[in-house]
Amino acid sequence: LVQTPASESFQPEFNGGRSARPFDAPQVAIIVKGSVEYGSPARELYQTVPDPPSYYAALLKYRLEQAGIKVTGRISSGRVAEDAELFFTFNSQTLVPVLKDLNHYSSNFIAGQIVYALGKGADGAYRREDGIKRMRSVLNSLGVPGEQYNIVDGSGLDPANRISAEALHRVLYAAARDYSIAPDFFSSLGRFGHTGTVRKRKIIEVSA
Repeated sequence: LVQTPASESFQPEFNGGRSARPFDAPQVAIIVKGSVEYGSPARELYQTVPDPPSYYAALLKYRLEQAGIKVTGRISSGRVAEDAELFFTFNSQTLVPVLKDLNHYSSNFIAGQIVYALGKGADGAYRREDGIKRMRSVLNSLGVPGEQYNIVDGSGLDPANRISAEALHRVLYAAARDYSIAPDFFSSLGRFGHTGTVRKRKIIEVSA
């Protein structure tokens, strides 16, 4: 990660306060221009990762090295060799607690992985494109016109993602009316002033 122009005071860090190390993945230049008025409040700006697979691989390599595991060679992308040996399988939690973490803490990574899981094919491979197709199929089954949405990824970070208020309302209404999933859906949502990303939001009481 680099900054242009360079600044000695800019020190990129991972969560946990550990200094970042250069990735093998393509470098990303953050160009900051303009002026900031003295005393103005801070603003958070988000930027999508241009190459998520390389970023994830580089971050995994970094964490392995932190744990004392020696990793040699450079990161490269491509198909796994047919004769590759599977040496580890990790079974995640069931979908309900995964969705609770997703909706409580707004994890873009979890959202993206769920789309991959939705795209599991008959050959056992996980494909994001197939996951998105299944999401579109659900929207179509709810009667949402195609011009009211555009799904590019699971997290919604890509600026090309679009969904109308009406389409979102139909999805939420359908989930609330489906009693096979409604209790788990409601429990996955954060509560204003209590839990999740809205725990610090103030609850405004309105009296007639």
